Parts: sequence; structure tokens; C-alpha cells
Amino acid sequence: MTRSFVAGLVVTVAALAAVSCSPSGGEKAGGSGALIRDKSELKPNADPGPKAKLIMGGVIVPVDVKVEQSGDDFSLHLVNGGQDFETEQYKNPPDGFLLVNAAGETYAPPIPLLKFPMRIGDTWKWSGDMITGPASRKADAAIRTRDDKVDMGTPVDALLVEVDLSMYSGASQPATRRLAFWFVKGKGLVKREFGSSTSRVPNEAKTE
Repeated sequence: MTRSFVAGLVVTVAALAAVSCSPSGGEKAGGSGALIRDKSELKPNADPGPKAKLIMGGVIVPVDVKVEQSGDDFSLHLVNGGQDFETEQYKNPPDGFLLVNAAGETYAPPIPLLKFPMRIGDTWKWSGDMITGPASRKADAAIRTRDDKVDMGTPVDALLVEVDLSMYSGASQPATRRLAFWFVKGKGLVKREFGSSTSRVPNEAKTE
């Protein structure tokens, strides 16, 4: 993969990230109501595997997944040809799992994706700032959890966390974006979607 192709992908992703997208088809939060007592039952910071597929603007890029943990900081580095395409940054305290940075956008305070103890089907709210480079704007979000499946060669049970973001920049209506995260027990965060800009899927997943 040439450096010019890589640079083109980065530019494409940056442009797509600026386009707002609506939350998915009016789905309602729901789930089995199963209780997850603590982090050890789910292990959200488990290694999701050494290989994945990064989908950037419709282009599928195979990546190596490098896990980095230090204290409560947890990062997934997505690497192709020695180049760090994207880094996902999270906080991993004992009572939760929080999103710090997605697709180059930082959330302050971090968005809680998981809270322990919790039941599948729980919902909660977040408000704070979304920071892109030197620019910052107010944002809020509705977070919902439900049961789902993930394609890992065969369908696997997963906990899906959906974040419906509203971002305020002075327009009459806020821009909106949907972030989604799939957790599999003992395998961590195996899949995620950051709006329409980028997605990471398991290496075994079928892609068109």
C-alpha cells in the first residue's frame, strides 16, 4: 500500500467525519435485562484479537490490532504497513468503560459506554464537549444498551452499546451522529462504528 494511497484515505476519512448522520431507524432500547455485576463478567478491556478489518469510506483495509494498557488508560492501535491508521482511546476504571477519543474527536468528560453493575437494556445520558483539533463544541448523548449478534465467522452473542450524539455549533438544529460498540464476553470490544466515517469489524466477518 503506497503512501499516496494512505494519504488519500486519511483525507477521505477526515471529510466523511465532518458529515453528520442520523441515529439508526428509530430503534428502541431493549435487552434481556441480564445483570452484569462487575467488569470481570464482561472483560471489556480484553484483547479483541490481532487482526481486524477497518472500513474507511467504503475501502476495506486489513489492520493489525495493538493493545496498549496503562493504569485506567486503554487504547487500540489499528496498524497497516507499519502505519498507525487510527487509535481508539478509552478509560477503564473498575466501575465502567468510557470513550475518550473516536475518529480524531475527543470527548470531555469521557462518554460512559458501560457502568457496573448494569443490566442489558439500561440507558443513560451524557453531556460535555466534543473537541476536534483546536475547536470545541457542546454535545450531549443518549446511551442505550441491548442484546445483539456479531459476525465472527459465525454469529456470536454480543452486548451492543449505541451512542446517539447531538452536537451544537450555533445552527438551528444540532448535528447528529451514531456511534456503536459491540462487546463480546471475554473478547472485549470486537466491533465498532464511528458514524459514517470508519468501522472496525472482526477479521472473520463477511464484508461485501
